[in-house]
Amino acid sequence: MAAVEPLATERREGGLMRSKWARILMPLGVGVYFLAVWYFGWDKVRAALLGADMRLVAAAGAVSVAANCARILKWRLALGAEAHAVGLFFLSRATGVWSPGRVGEFLPLLWRRHRSARVGGWILLDRVLEIVASLALGVVGLGFTSFVTTPIYIATVVATAVACAGALIGLTQHGWMAAIARRLAAGTRRRLVADTLTQTSAEIRVMWRLTPALLGVTLAAKAGDVFAVVLIFRALGAGVGFMLTAASKCALAIVSFVPITPVATGVPHAVQGWMMNAEAGVAPEAVVASVGIEAALMLIIFTASVAIASRAIGRAAL
Repeated sequence: MAAVEPLATERREGGLMRSKWARILMPLGVGVYFLAVWYFGWDKVRAALLGADMRLVAAAGAVSVAANCARILKWRLALGAEAHAVGLFFLSRATGVWSPGRVGEFLPLLWRRHRSARVGGWILLDRVLEIVASLALGVVGLGFTSFVTTPIYIATVVATAVACAGALIGLTQHGWMAAIARRLAAGTRRRLVADTLTQTSAEIRVMWRLTPALLGVTLAAKAGDVFAVVLIFRALGAGVGFMLTAASKCALAIVSFVPITPVATGVPHAVQGWMMNAEAGVAPEAVVASVGIEAALMLIIFTASVAIASRAIGRAAL
């Protein structure tokens, strides 16, 4: 019985965290969206939605499902067949979207069964890989827009490449982390944090040999995300290209990582919409309609995914 109670407590704690963010951010996101609908005109947004080509919307949904499946494969490849990777992926993904700075992606660590340096290291490495992929596609896409001059673009490319390489290499440098930990007094909170970071870095180094494959899968999944948005805009009659969409999605992702502007605030999508309007002349009502379609697809795919993955989540004791 004693072994069951901590797990039950952890489940309640995880449920409280999920419900807390859901109570705060979901109503906020819905409210912001309908405020945008009211501001730009319900009749215009409704006309855009009713005139959407549902075949392209369905194709966007299929591409999004494929991108999701690629990420599941990535988690299984990184954590192994016995680590309940599918259940952990869905839990991390669902809570990450609705939490400020996407800190909810680390929620699996609340469960003692999965609270390990390997799981923590993989979630951290995966977050960095997703950021690197977003920046890579975004910077390439930015070069096909008129938002920056050539010198600024070159500087942006160099800075992004250095930052991405530094982040990936820095995650594996557990030697200097261990040296710092040894200088701290044993039993203190700072020593505990330093030891945890050292162990996490060591686990990331073990996974380092898989990094090329993991990054390749991540880039493919990100490209799928971008292409799905292209299809949604084209379903609405807006002929935006892949490169502009990649740049705008990168900007959206960067803004959504700021703790005070998660996706639910609407600010990231406002930035994306401004870029679409400024560069390709996409009408505001089409931008608002695209956000609604994208959110609806995300909800449908997530609901279906949870239903399909419920057995995997159960086996993972989540």
